[in-house]
Parts: sequence; C-alpha cells; structure tokens
Amino acid sequence: MSKTMLKNESKKAYMFYVSDYHFEMIGLLNIKKELKENKKIIIFTQNNLEETIKTVLSKINIVEKEKKEIEKIDWTENSEVKYEYLQKAIEKEEKVSIYIKGEEKYIEEQNKKIAKITKEKENVWIADCYDFNEIANKSKEITKKYQERIVTKK
Repeated sequence: MSKTMLKNESKKAYMFYVSDYHFEMIGLLNIKKELKENKKIIIFTQNNLEETIKTVLSKINIVEKEKKEIEKIDWTENSEVKYEYLQKAIEKEEKVSIYIKGEEKYIEEQNKKIAKITKEKENVWIADCYDFNEIANKSKEITKKYQERIVTKK
C-alpha cells in the first residue's frame, strides 16, 4: 500500500470514522504501537475528545501503563498549544505522529499550518481522519490522495 518516499517527504495516511468513539477505537490501535516506538502523538481535533477517550479507556482491556500514556495525550481542540508542541518536537528531531480529525475543510487548514512547521520532515507521520458522514460521496476521490490507510486489524 505504501509508495516509495522521497527524501524529506512526510508520510500521509487517511481514515474514515463515523463517531468520536469510532475514531478513538481505530486510532488507539496505532497510538499504542507508536507510544511503544517513543513517538510524540499530537491530535488536532475540531471538538474536545477528553470525555469520550475516558469512556473508551474505561471500557477496553489495556495495560495500566499504556492507559496512562494515552491519557497524557492532549485530546482537546486547543490547536495553538499543539503547534508549539509540534515545533519543539521538530526542533529536537523527534518522531511525531499527527492525527487530524474533523471536517474536510478543517483537515486542509491544519495540514497547511502543520506543513509550515514540519517542512516535510521524514520523521513526521500524518493521518487525516475524515468524518465519513460528511465526505461519503467523495470517499473514493479522497483515498487516491494517500499512501496508506488506517484500518482495524485483529
């Protein structure tokens, strides 16, 4: 599924979700793995996910240490703080995984702002997370813009 990466090109993926809970359940599969790889996780979201992530974490079987690491992630819609966090991670050349969750216009706006900070660094992975209810009639068109997709695996 992945295409060959050019030097200094960020990796991009996409996913579709139908609710905040659905986004979190799919995302957690990747986030758990990324935390083990010592990646910085940044979630840009149009709406506050603090309560829904607490609910999800209370209902799934997960190691307490992993749960605490996931809880440390900023699940709010406070983008300005996240830009600063991203800038510091880029300056330190840390590996970063970014999830952008929201409407198509929001995703495009965030990608533009993030691109100015990351300047297409190789150590940055970005997942554009689309609300399927909004983009259902454009889903095929959207999938063609990406190197990979996030899927749930057993």
